[in-house]
Amino acid sequence: MKAAIIPFQLAAGLRPLRYLTADFLIPVAGKPLAEHLVEFCVSSGIGEILLLVEDDPGAVERYFGAGERWGAVIQVKAVDGSLPLTLQLGAAFEGLEGAICCLPANMLVTGDFSLPAAEAASGSLPVVAGEPGAPALFVADAGFLHEALHTFGATDYIGLLRFLKSVGNQPFSCKIQCRLLTNLEEYLEAQRLILDESWPGGVRIPGTRREDGIWIGDHVTIASRITLVPPLLIGHHCRIDGSGTIGPNAVIAPFCLVNDTDLIEESVLLPGTATGPHTELSHLVVRGSRIVNARSGISVTSPDAFILGEIGKTDQKKPVPTGYLLIVLLAAVLGLLAWFFFMRR
Repeated sequence: MKAAIIPFQLAAGLRPLRYLTADFLIPVAGKPLAEHLVEFCVSSGIGEILLLVEDDPGAVERYFGAGERWGAVIQVKAVDGSLPLTLQLGAAFEGLEGAICCLPANMLVTGDFSLPAAEAASGSLPVVAGEPGAPALFVADAGFLHEALHTFGATDYIGLLRFLKSVGNQPFSCKIQCRLLTNLEEYLEAQRLILDESWPGGVRIPGTRREDGIWIGDHVTIASRITLVPPLLIGHHCRIDGSGTIGPNAVIAPFCLVNDTDLIEESVLLPGTATGPHTELSHLVVRGSRIVNARSGISVTSPDAFILGEIGKTDQKKPVPTGYLLIVLLAAVLGLLAWFFFMRR
């Protein structure tokens, strides 16, 4: 069986995140949404995966490579967002044989794939898996699907699901959970469910578990005055200096620097972000100086790189702890008093 991960569906509410990164690389609980799907496919015995990418296919190809890291064969193919997706799926599946599993890139999936895989192997196709009436993944014979797409014509993904249901098997009960993320609140909620382990079946989090609800990656430095409130995730190679509170429901991606930041809650920091003193981040998704407000969907750029910026492009790359600043200030005052005393003599 093969798998195709297709562009985001019904996800207009996630468009502000394109301001920060490509669709397929939008992180959920420390790794891209598409990577969660790749891991689901590999764990289900699917070794050939086609990524149909509309937004920045070059960046997606650099991230996934040929799939060696996951033990799969991954191919990235660019699609044109101005053309109907179903017509492009037909062209992508032309010449393929056997069963193919399709998943939108903005979907989280977990569970036992053995039953739909067995149905597919028996030739009982197409099969739509997931909760009846809800957006779902589907498994279909590639040749049949190619023909159906040309017969059915241009439509959206949900229309395609309805068509497949009408000509094939109805959805059946199986231990698969599908959740389509369509807006920023659902995006943050999915991370909360993963971090506090409420997401059915669990999702592998890229980090080492330190204690209940707190996930810490490798090579992370955290100052003693930092307060950690679970659930939260701090990725590899991060540095947390000064004082302040991180959590609940905070995700700090690898290679971030938090310097004396007062509060980070219900927020996501993407790789390479540096935050400065007395910053409070709540319900935000941040990459460097670029910010997306999860409540309003508004995207803005911070005017002060010392408050929010990218490591390597801001003074935050070498943070100075507050204690050191006080020592320097005290030394300066004492030096000034000594100079004044000797001058009067």
